[in-house]
Amino acid sequence: AKPALNVHLFADFLKRPDQISAAREWRKEFGVKFFVASRWMSDEVLRELPGADVRVVPSPVSDVFFETALGAPMKRPWRWAYAGRIHPDKGLDQFLEHLLRAGGTPFQFEILGWWCGNRYESWSASSEDFEFRRRKLAFLIDALKPKSRLMKTEKALANSFKKIDAFIFPSIFKGEEFGYALAQALAAGKSCWISNWRGHRDF
Repeated sequence: AKPALNVHLFADFLKRPDQISAAREWRKEFGVKFFVASRWMSDEVLRELPGADVRVVPSPVSDVFFETALGAPMKRPWRWAYAGRIHPDKGLDQFLEHLLRAGGTPFQFEILGWWCGNRYESWSASSEDFEFRRRKLAFLIDALKPKSRLMKTEKALANSFKKIDAFIFPSIFKGEEFGYALAQALAAGKSCWISNWRGHRDF
């Protein structure tokens, strides 16, 4: 019998031909079980490695987010928030563009995250396309001036979720394998407005 090998894969695996080749070699020598965070990721791995033993294990969410679900409901104006990387692939530019065309927003909107403006973490077709979308996103944030804060701990993010009514996550990132921030918002008892995309479909 082949020795057992458990391998946890992330979305970057699909961008790395060397890792895919290595995984094919592992399967020749070991009884490999691949663990991924969503059914979308499972389908993509099976596309590259037909017949592989792939198991979906959703990412765990800290108890601090479940604790926030006990908070009192908010009063109007409603407060919405996005949490995650401020990056063109996260779909924020499309969401903010709709707000701008609508003449602003009847609710308070906050960005809980950090700028991540390098193309290395992008799936853009070209550097020109990425740069255009990055500048567009910066322009929209400057025009609408939503509140923006960096969350340094899970506890800080959970406390911020206490103060919002709805969570926005319009990501179009091709490597959206699970949607950890989405799981955190759901655990906190918040309404979620998300893109029907990749790992989000598991919800």
